[in-house]
Amino acid sequence: MYRSERARIEMTRLDRYAPLFELELDDDVYPVVSADHLARREPVRRALVVDDDPALRRAATRILGRAGYQVLEACDGDAAIRLIDLSDHTLDLIVTDINMPGQASGYDVVAHARLRAPKTATLLTSSLPDAELSAACGAPFLWKPYTAAALLRAAHEALGLR
Repeated sequence: MYRSERARIEMTRLDRYAPLFELELDDDVYPVVSADHLARREPVRRALVVDDDPALRRAATRILGRAGYQVLEACDGDAAIRLIDLSDHTLDLIVTDINMPGQASGYDVVAHARLRAPKTATLLTSSLPDAELSAACGAPFLWKPYTAAALLRAAHEALGLR
């Protein structure tokens, strides 16, 4: 692992043949993709994980990355909106917490993503009772804490809504 004040690079192994590389810059965003997935030459789905809890954000990123997604991270709604605006590629899925510090909530991230790319699937997460509001905005909801299987199932279902 390489670590400095502004960056971290780490290589982990999914198994003995498929390394996973992670790059973190200023705790804002970083891409992750499984080398095993690239070797299979399957189409890569692009996902954005937005959560102010670094441990949960990294866990969701690893889960989706190991499932073959190319994953970007944002530490809050404001960073997510900047990333959506700056991204050269269309995102297939956005997994976002609802309540985060900063001006933009998860609802704002979903609304902004829908303006930029209406076909982007979204999945809202929270440990607070906002599921009713999630249903009102037409996005699937996943309670935190969640398991890897629950996240992948909810992501698959969200993508199936398109």
